[in-house]
Amino acid sequence: MAAVVPAILEGALPESAPDRAKAVRRCIDGVGIAVAALPPASWSALHEAMGAGELERLEADLERLLQRLQQSDGALSFGVCQTCRHFLREGEDRFRCGLTQEPLPVAQTLRICREHADVEH
Repeated sequence: MAAVVPAILEGALPESAPDRAKAVRRCIDGVGIAVAALPPASWSALHEAMGAGELERLEADLERLLQRLQQSDGALSFGVCQTCRHFLREGEDRFRCGLTQEPLPVAQTLRICREHADVEH
């Protein structure tokens, strides 16, 4: 994974879509298997060993990786309502979808947005 993430982020994967997808899938499958096999105690130990700064960098790298994969495949963005470009905060506990103009209950803002659009930075 350590070698594939920078390759994906720098666009240095195989040119053909099938070969690129195969390389990424192999890497992600291997990481997924390793992560799924970790017992909760190992997660806690890993969290303590890495520290907050390293975990934040890892999260940012993985988020960039997912965004890059979505862009390369032409996929839509993915995320909870509060992270969407259309999310509007109108007051303390008042929210609205800027796309549909529907009011959003607090619980709804924590769910996956089906019309999610990345916030432009």
